[in-house]
Amino acid sequence: MLEELQGDMYELAELEADFAVDSLSKATGISFGRTLTAEQIAEEARNGNNTAREVMYGTGYYIGKALAAAVNMLNPGTAIFGGGVSQSFDLLEPGIKDALDKYMFAAANKNFKLARTALGYNAALIGAAALTLE
Repeated sequence: MLEELQGDMYELAELEADFAVDSLSKATGISFGRTLTAEQIAEEARNGNNTAREVMYGTGYYIGKALAAAVNMLNPGTAIFGGGVSQSFDLLEPGIKDALDKYMFAAANKNFKLARTALGYNAALIGAAALTLE
C-alpha cells in the first residue's frame, strides 16, 4: 500500500509541475518551456508572484493529503521533511497543514508534528552514505 501511495504522490507531483509551468507562463507572460523547477517556482513565490504562491500552496496541500493517509495508517509522531522539499518548506507548510486538518484523524494523532530536517538538502545523500557504511 505504501508503494501505491508513493506512486500516487509522484503522479500528483508531475501534474502539479505541469500546472505550475502553465500557470506561471500565463500569469507572467514568460515562456518557461518545461524547464521550470520547483526551486524556480519557490523563488517566484518568495518574490511575490501570487500564482507561484498558489502553486506552492496547492503542492503542499497534495503532500498533506498523501501524508494524512500515511499518518492515519502508521500513526507516527513526526513527519520530517528533507531534501528539496525542506528548502521551500515555509511555502509548502500552510497547504500541508490545511490538508492534515481536513484528512488526518485528529483524535488518533493529537501529538503529530511536522519538522524540517537539520541536514537540509543533502539529507537523503547523507542517509544513503550512512547505509553503505553499515
